[in-house]
Amino acid sequence: MRVGQGLAFGVLGIAGSCVGSTLSSLVPPHLLLLAFAALILFVAVLMLRRAHRLAIALNSGTSHSPCSWWPSRSTPLHAAQQHWYS
Repeated sequence: MRVGQGLAFGVLGIAGSCVGSTLSSLVPPHLLLLAFAALILFVAVLMLRRAHRLAIALNSGTSHSPCSWWPSRSTPLHAAQQHWYS
């Protein structure tokens, strides 16, 4: 167990949430909602781009996995992946 790192993470998280809640009271609620919506859209675009790149890599005919943690084409999961991305 890494107690020191856990405690540092906890203390910094608590401090950050206190500062964030104090600063959020200074910003109008509609701007907070707009900023949150922009963040969600940005993350959605990143996720879609990553899925698209992965689909291209899986369908490109390469014999290796696009990522070291992704199953190779010789696994039974490959058929399901092909079905999902086609």
